Amino acid sequence: MKHLFFALIAFSLVFAPASFAQDVVVAYDNLISVLSGRHGMPDSAYFARLEPKSATETLMKIAGDEKVFPVARARAMLALAYFKSGEAARMVADKAANDKNPYMRSSAYEALGNMEGVNAVKAIGEGLKDDDVMVRLSAIRSLGRVGGPEAKKLIEDNAQVEKNPTASAVMQKSLEQMR
Repeated sequence: MKHLFFALIAFSLVFAPASFAQDVVVAYDNLISVLSGRHGMPDSAYFARLEPKSATETLMKIAGDEKVFPVARARAMLALAYFKSGEAARMVADKAANDKNPYMRSSAYEALGNMEGVNAVKAIGEGLKDDDVMVRLSAIRSLGRVGGPEAKKLIEDNAQVEKNPTASAVMQKSLEQMR
């Protein structure tokens, strides 16, 4: 009976209308569970119900916790874009430049573009020099989404030295969409 009670509470927080469940503080382990779900990334309506300061702090902690499964860490970085925190953007930029895991660097460049837009073009451009093609592809796509003359120039300059045919094709497609 006790488990049913807690299940009903969790169900009401997850599926309640946004106007009902404002500023919810989610525990670290619960947020890891949500981010690890097989159904993918929660939508913006989910994050709108969370208390911003607490959610940002928890998401940053998850993103930096190497004991957490990489998919949950990557989703935590992507979720930080919803809250637009300068501190979080700096942490994500550091992950993009320095994380040992290419999947994490790749996700960080995507998150950085979502968080900072044109303000992150220079930092995202560093991803074009990464040894891992998956990271370069994320940086290319992120620059393509952000757009602008600086992003376009970075892609054009790096298109001339890119050796991977997939990355080259994505660069060309991004440039065509930016025109």
